[in-house]
Amino acid sequence: MAAREGGSLTEQLASGLPRMRGARRPVPPACRITIRIPADDLDGAFGEVRDEVLRWMQDRAGRRLPAEAWRGEGFELAGAGPLRAGAAPARDAGRWTARLDEADGDAPDRLWATEAEIARDGAAISVHVRLGCAARGESPPALSVPGLVRRIADRFDVAVDGRPVGAGPWLVDTPERAETLLALLRDPERERDVLTIATHDLDDDPSTALVSPRSVFERTLGAAHVAIVTATAAFALTDRVGKELSVFRQAVRTYKPGFDPWRAEPRDHPLAVGTRISAWAGGPEAFEDFLVATCLRATVGAANREEHPPFPFVARRTAPEPPRTLVPPATPSGDEWLDAPRRENEELRIENLRLAEALGKERNAAGAARKEIKSLKDRVAHLERLQGNAGAHPDGPTVPDSLKQLEQWSKEHLDGKVRLHPRAIGAAKKSKFEDVALAYRALLILRDRYVPMRLEGGPDRRAAYREALAREGLKDEPTFAGTRAGEHGDAYNVEHGGRNRQLERHLKGSNARDERRGFRLYFFWDDSDREVVVGWLPNHLPTRIS
Repeated sequence: MAAREGGSLTEQLASGLPRMRGARRPVPPACRITIRIPADDLDGAFGEVRDEVLRWMQDRAGRRLPAEAWRGEGFELAGAGPLRAGAAPARDAGRWTARLDEADGDAPDRLWATEAEIARDGAAISVHVRLGCAARGESPPALSVPGLVRRIADRFDVAVDGRPVGAGPWLVDTPERAETLLALLRDPERERDVLTIATHDLDDDPSTALVSPRSVFERTLGAAHVAIVTATAAFALTDRVGKELSVFRQAVRTYKPGFDPWRAEPRDHPLAVGTRISAWAGGPEAFEDFLVATCLRATVGAANREEHPPFPFVARRTAPEPPRTLVPPATPSGDEWLDAPRRENEELRIENLRLAEALGKERNAAGAARKEIKSLKDRVAHLERLQGNAGAHPDGPTVPDSLKQLEQWSKEHLDGKVRLHPRAIGAAKKSKFEDVALAYRALLILRDRYVPMRLEGGPDRRAAYREALAREGLKDEPTFAGTRAGEHGDAYNVEHGGRNRQLERHLKGSNARDERRGFRLYFFWDDSDREVVVGWLPNHLPTRIS
């Protein structure tokens, strides 16, 4: 069917919807994506990309598009299938615009509108895609970029901010690649966020990240750059931008456009540390939804930086706003009636000020105490380094022949570096584990090797820690904390510092299921107190096969 006279599809929708449904407030777009496709043959590439958009529209419509659509002419579909679909070439013949509105199959009262514009842009074809949603009575589901963007990226070599998108998240695993990442971060022409997802600081394996880099990449394709920063690269990046602006230890940092390590404020480039992600309401998967939604909202806010004009978005809410009725309360008169609440409010105000002052003093005192403890620990570490004892205890303290002495021994030899949770002490005292000395030596490795590595970092300290573990036949690996921890209740959680903390890592020895021989030590790093907290030893916590 040819395009109707009297204006474009967008203009008709804009003028018709208010008459059909009454005045409605416009719904802002959910995301706006811009990708570029470098091409030697601009005319040929323009036609290929346009045809790919038409094939996507045809698949969504469930019926063939008219012949004029494939000739690049204007067309319109209405009726069954999508609520509306259409396209029109621009006057300058260098642009082509299409739009498809369709009801959500899971929620009939929800309308999705996808707009696409193709334009010749220098030596490339620019594709601008905008997704909007109008819903009644409920919020839209977790957002992702429109499927049209992923389809085009599968078919063509696309770029964002001049960088090829690729088939997956960018793996930054060497100092050289960290330099390339830094160059992108500092690029003054960059328009999109860079989402950096760090692995565990003992491992370069992307699977140790708390959120899925692949999922984030697919859901933000074209809206952001997604990089996996391994431990090796994190050290190199930290050397260049400083700890406050870097990303490490399973954290996720969003580097906004305009990043300058000499002028940037950490709060302007949001960081979510690993412990916060693990403790996120709904778990790391819920944090991933939040990360993606925040990223997509940023693309809408950045739309005014693009050279092409904004789309005339005309989706409307499907129900009018309910009328507001203000009923003034009956108010008795009389000065006596007013005096009582005035006195009560003044008393409450004074009491609140007193409580706020007392609370402020308590917080200041607690903060000063924590700073003093941190300063003392730093001083001790400095003195140990001067004496050549940092991480080097060739003989080490004498270890008892029973785990029943573990509590007193730990106070004498681990205090300030490794803290044993009462749950760990209780489990050790009840254990039948036979290689008692191994349990004590494992704690000393945490004190002498792991703590210095966490405080000072560097590949040499990481290597020393791994070598010390290897000599004892031990490995440091992530536990089932995170998404699988809930399968075992609170087994992988301990109460520490007034909140639940997950035992994120464990030292693995023998895999024997006999508690006399199998060894495990579960722990996490408390960054605020700068110490290791051991929550369980020396046997297995429950797993899928226990």
